Amino acid sequence: MLMAAGRADALVYGTSNGAAIALELALLHPSLVRRAVLHEMPLMSVLADPGPVAELVSGVIGSGMATGGPRGGLEAFLGFAFGDDVVAAWEPGLRDRMLDNADMVFGVELPAFQAYRPDESALAAKAVPIDVVVGADEQAPFFREAAEWLATQLHTSVLDWPGAHGPQFTGPDALADAIVSLDR
Repeated sequence: MLMAAGRADALVYGTSNGAAIALELALLHPSLVRRAVLHEMPLMSVLADPGPVAELVSGVIGSGMATGGPRGGLEAFLGFAFGDDVVAAWEPGLRDRMLDNADMVFGVELPAFQAYRPDESALAAKAVPIDVVVGADEQAPFFREAAEWLATQLHTSVLDWPGAHGPQFTGPDALADAIVSLDR
């Protein structure tokens, strides 16, 4: 996509599971990326004890599925991740498109991303700057634990930015300003 768009020097931002995609792009194709920003990557595979987090997330999804099937499970999960108010404020078409992907999320995406663990030697040998970010208002401590592990591997530190897990929904202007400030 970047090459097709004539871009070979992108500043790449990824949040949540998208941070894993941004990281892999930076590691595997450094000639296309000048900097990567990784926001709250849920690296379950690096947590000292992932059991409580997995149990919490499974409970949220299970409750939603019990009342609304896969769409209900995904809606409950998104409410947990971003906040119920954020999900309720989405334009109905966007919300429906997202919820229509419930089978893909639960059958493919979530299991793959939960098992993902970046290659530590590739992290140490990174060829481009990679920033690790956690929202200053984030209440889920596992994001900070995962970010600290990742920052240690990258020989950097964790940046605290405004907001929590969904800054693209709750503070897009502040998010854009923070991203741009890294690239000056």
